Amino acid sequence: MTWTKVPDDATETLWDLSAGAFRLHLSGYIYANRHLTDGYVPESRLAALVPGYEPAQLAELLDAHRWQRVDGGYQLPGWNTPKRDPWHQETRAEVEARRAKNAADVAEWRKRNPGKAVTGAVTKPLTPGTGESLENVVPVPGVSQLHPPRLCYLCGGPGIEGNPLINVAQGRRHRFPTPCPSNPNRGRAS
Repeated sequence: MTWTKVPDDATETLWDLSAGAFRLHLSGYIYANRHLTDGYVPESRLAALVPGYEPAQLAELLDAHRWQRVDGGYQLPGWNTPKRDPWHQETRAEVEARRAKNAADVAEWRKRNPGKAVTGAVTKPLTPGTGESLENVVPVPGVSQLHPPRLCYLCGGPGIEGNPLINVAQGRRHRFPTPCPSNPNRGRAS
């Protein structure tokens, strides 16, 4: 994954742009970073970058010298600028070098630590003999099940962080990070 760097004064330095041109400008940066194009946005992709795209938005960016017309598309500044430039973005070569270094670091770590997870445990194991079982957890209809199974960090009951679940065996409803139903004083924001 790449990250698009936007300076914290972007709303002040781009104040002269309309809302549509501002959105197109940021969407262009995000597109170029995601696809590692080093700031190149093909003309064929413009309409897909923002809903309600209008050619006037592009004309506004060109007139303000925020984008440059090149063969088959547009070039955004920031990839050929020094790192101290607030709009500087990582080039494809820099991203690929960083990814290769990270992969080598992880491979080296795994070689030194066989059988261990790279990120460590993220869930508390179920305690045998306590009746804690994921079979006793019934998802509430309409709640996303994309999160990994977890236990309530306050009472140890089964649940999925961020999603309300009903623990049939214990008859409790868990919601993270609200206070634990067993002990309402734990987990309360002070």
